[in-house]
Amino acid sequence: MRLLLIALTLTFGSCLHNTIEISLKSTDPIELVEFVKDFESYKPNRYWDYQQWSIGYGCKAKKGERTISLSNAKLRLGVELEKSRQEVITFRNKHGYEWAPNQIDALTSFHFNIGTLRGLTNNGKRDDAEIAAMLPQYRKAGGEDVRGLVKRRKAEREYFQR
Repeated sequence: MRLLLIALTLTFGSCLHNTIEISLKSTDPIELVEFVKDFESYKPNRYWDYQQWSIGYGCKAKKGERTISLSNAKLRLGVELEKSRQEVITFRNKHGYEWAPNQIDALTSFHFNIGTLRGLTNNGKRDDAEIAAMLPQYRKAGGEDVRGLVKRRKAEREYFQR
């Protein structure tokens, strides 16, 4: 398993620097980040995303945040994917799933987009085949089928079933 380290130096004034490191543990973390970026294109200005203000690569905008640089958007995506990944792993452990790394990656993408695995897994009661069969059902936003979500769920299902 490879480890991706993303470092960003933040400059405040002319001399203060802080470095933030994030680790995204994945079979191929670059592949996972690129996979998500394919569905969450970079948007420097906040935008309404059906239920929340989003920014960058589909991340929830912070209170008062209106813009984000490309480098900060990439950093934020890494942070949010790691949070989603940890939620997936916690869920897996709680419900006794034995997901392979590719399944964790697929569900990390799903969780990043949806925010939960409860419905998809029926609170941990569905098996892997049922979860894969349910992924395409999560294609609506605002009550309507969204072409991008149809494509994303198909890709997540394929990733899950590798």
